[in-house]
Amino acid sequence: MFKAKPSFLQRVLLIGVLCMLLECLAIAVFAQAPLAKKNKLSEAQQTKAEMFFYEGLRLKAISDFSTAIINFEKTIAIDPNQAAAYYELSQMHLNLKNPAAALPYAIQAIKFEPNNEWYLMAAAEASEKLSEYKTAEKYYQQLVKLKPTHVENYFSVANMQLAQKKYKKSLRTYNELSKQLGITEEIAIQKEKIWLKLNKVPKALAEIQTLIDRYPKEPKYYLLLADIFSANNKSDKAFAIYEKVLQLDSNNGYAQLELAEYYRIKKQEPQAMRYLYSAFQNPQINIDHKVRILAPYFSVIGKQSQRKRALELASFLIIAHPAEAKAFAIYADLLYQDKQLDSAKKIYLQTIALDKSVFAVWQNLLLLQAETQDYSGLLKSSNQAIELFPNQNFVFYLNAAAKYQAKDFEAAALAYKQALAITFDNNEMQAQIYSGLGDVYNELKQYAKSDSFYNASLTLKPDEVFVLNNYAYYLALRKEQLPKAAQMAKHANELQPNNASFEDTYAWVLFKMGNYEQALIWIEQAISHSETQTATLMEHYGDILYFLTKKDAAAQAIEKWKAAKTLGVGSEHLSEKIKEGRWIE
Repeated sequence: MFKAKPSFLQRVLLIGVLCMLLECLAIAVFAQAPLAKKNKLSEAQQTKAEMFFYEGLRLKAISDFSTAIINFEKTIAIDPNQAAAYYELSQMHLNLKNPAAALPYAIQAIKFEPNNEWYLMAAAEASEKLSEYKTAEKYYQQLVKLKPTHVENYFSVANMQLAQKKYKKSLRTYNELSKQLGITEEIAIQKEKIWLKLNKVPKALAEIQTLIDRYPKEPKYYLLLADIFSANNKSDKAFAIYEKVLQLDSNNGYAQLELAEYYRIKKQEPQAMRYLYSAFQNPQINIDHKVRILAPYFSVIGKQSQRKRALELASFLIIAHPAEAKAFAIYADLLYQDKQLDSAKKIYLQTIALDKSVFAVWQNLLLLQAETQDYSGLLKSSNQAIELFPNQNFVFYLNAAAKYQAKDFEAAALAYKQALAITFDNNEMQAQIYSGLGDVYNELKQYAKSDSFYNASLTLKPDEVFVLNNYAYYLALRKEQLPKAAQMAKHANELQPNNASFEDTYAWVLFKMGNYEQALIWIEQAISHSETQTATLMEHYGDILYFLTKKDAAAQAIEKWKAAKTLGVGSEHLSEKIKEGRWIE
């Protein structure tokens, strides 16, 4: 340590540092031994070096490592023989995750004090972090000689030898350690791994057998033995041991899984599934292990038997792991694939109640709510998701769709624009948003804006059938740009023939253009292709018939209008048409 007598102020500062930083200073004191002066320093130099050193310790204690380094460097600039300062510099660089800078300082400290435990440890640690395992082994070996009863150093030596693939030397190190500790789990398992690397299976088995002999009621050692047999194509021997494990511990999940796999390979399906079901209901087995087993079922979900089995296994997940959102999410995904939409929606909501952070779960829930036309649920869920994922355009898009269905058109327009603002380099998504804005502004009767957004959508995706159909229909209602409407409606039918809705739109455009004969052909096609007759289809049929010159056309029109009335809500003039027996626009 420093020998110069400190001034009164320095003593006060030093006492304060020692009081505040007792633990840190204690380590520093133990890390260094008194230095014999190899160079003569003046009292002023000694005092200055001492102040830099203790200031460095103070800064170290408050984790200001960079500034501490500056003070320790100033210390050795004044006193280049100060081993403690070199050691502290190595520690600072290790704390800053810079082992390359730490190692030279640790080596320099060792030059002054070759048998200092702390300095050797610093050099070993820095070497290990640099993957210089041979150098690290050398320093750990020195520590073993210096402190032969400190078992952790033997483990470190063995680890460095293993890193260099010096397996036989590592075995000798563990044998030396066994002389001190006797038979221990850690040593036996490490030796087992080494024997397996050397392809000495009988010796590996013997190591685990020593543990079984010492602890005959401990299942995990039997499992290690069985794993060796299983890995070496001795499944029958492994099978016998797994059964032994279940005798010791009837709820051992690992043994259940291994027996399930054994019977699967033997093509004894009932026994395999019995053990697999038990394992999946066992909360002791890590859920990720079960998920890996369940994953292949997603690729065969189309098969009825496999689908049923996957759903059963997934249902066991949520029973065994009721606090794991992952379990609920997987079950919900499988229900979704199985078209059990209401059940899937319920489980997705339970998933989110456990963990709101996974966007994929929200995405599936929102899609499911949209698919089932659960617009109130979609509005609620998308509002929540927006707060959690404000940069996801998909969430804003579905939020806008939900607001549109709620006839909150101004809010829907805003949500669509928010989606658009965060959509980049995605023509598909942009086209869908423009289409949504076209729908919204049509409802708001801001037709110029509506048309511009529809045109923008079709510029990006000219073959988008729903945009072609909707835009054409709205233009027909307004009796505007009818040739363009006809062209779009015809193109939609070319792209997706035999679609009743698209055929109805084309018929309606032709009707508005006065082409009643062609309109009749298309409306009759629409009716023939419609799964269910609707009021709109039947009323349009009547409207077209009314303008035909053929005999009894007007009477037939009234019949269709009456039929439309029985099917649901038609246009606002439907009752008047029936009452007055004439077409009313």
